[in-house]
Amino acid sequence: MDLKDAKSGRQKLDSALISGTLASLSGKWQNVEVLETVLSTNDLAIEKLASNAGVVAIVTADEQTKGRGRLQRDWSSPLGAGIALSIGCELSEFSFEPSTIPLAVGVTVVRALSTLGVKVNLKWPNDICFVADDGTLRKVGGILVQRTGDNIVIGIGLNVSLTQPELPTAIATSFLLEGFVVQRETLIAQIIFEIEQLANGTRSSWLTEYLNSCSTINSSVRVSAADGTSFEGLAKSISKAGGLEIEVAGDLVEVTVGDIEHLRHI
Repeated sequence: MDLKDAKSGRQKLDSALISGTLASLSGKWQNVEVLETVLSTNDLAIEKLASNAGVVAIVTADEQTKGRGRLQRDWSSPLGAGIALSIGCELSEFSFEPSTIPLAVGVTVVRALSTLGVKVNLKWPNDICFVADDGTLRKVGGILVQRTGDNIVIGIGLNVSLTQPELPTAIATSFLLEGFVVQRETLIAQIIFEIEQLANGTRSSWLTEYLNSCSTINSSVRVSAADGTSFEGLAKSISKAGGLEIEVAGDLVEVTVGDIEHLRHI
């Protein structure tokens, strides 16, 4: 079977390889729908949950054309060059605060990548980044968690083999550009397994790991709110609800929504 796409020249996702890797990990979440092109894997997972109560809906695709990131930003995944993965399930699968799920999922992605020898950092709340020698961040992926009724959908987008002209922004990067050759099927399976472990309580130390992996902690930051206002302070920690705690003029301010710009790391 020819798995190379004629349009992109890149390898298509091999569903059998994903299934085989999941089986070797002995997880229970093994039913993965692998598609060629979708508008949004999150939207498909939401549809599946609406018609199949109690299932774990897992969707991935070679190409995503109208995916969403945080704050309704676009997130596309060029054909064969990235990972667009969505996992939908009942919220009751998770035993902790729903608002912390995006952060906890970030930890699972860090764990999954570490099994492949790739070290990444997190930027609050949901960015996956490489840190340059001068401290600047290069974004390689992101996480979008959507709640719909009693269900939750976790969307993960990663730039695997995008070239420089394919990058969406000046601060973006890909694993390939950072010197890593990553097999998409292996990483997809490992992420699914890690999120399953998170849901069943096997990985209970996620907050400590998040603090250790988050480049935002101990950084001077600028917070830009939706209303156009902004302020600066020192990011100190993460609240129980997943908010970023920032020291501003001696007071601790909790931020739950807003754009965070790193100014310098202490």
